[in-house]
Amino acid sequence: MLATIGANLLKIKPCIQVIAGKMKVSRKYRGKMDAVVADYVKDTLKIYNTPDTSICFITYTTTSEEMLATIHKELKEFGRFKEVVETRASATITSHCGRNTIGILYMNDGNQII
Repeated sequence: MLATIGANLLKIKPCIQVIAGKMKVSRKYRGKMDAVVADYVKDTLKIYNTPDTSICFITYTTTSEEMLATIHKELKEFGRFKEVVETRASATITSHCGRNTIGILYMNDGNQII
């Protein structure tokens, strides 16, 4: 509870990834949500930088049109995906991750730069 209060006060947003079959916090971002989302997209595309460029999904539980526009802008600047599709997260993801959960999903060859 104290950690949650501290994270909210400091505007810390975790980046959760599935690593070796387990959900783990891989990075923590701090600041306003629009800047955090832009950094998240840039970081993800930089780390997992050998994608299948045919399609990318923006999946979310709840978000604003402005946030979706920010994500689309970052993906467009990346300039390699032929198609970008918006999808709503399932009830399972929503119940586990909560509101304002956003993810970009695409196939990558498994290589990453850290």
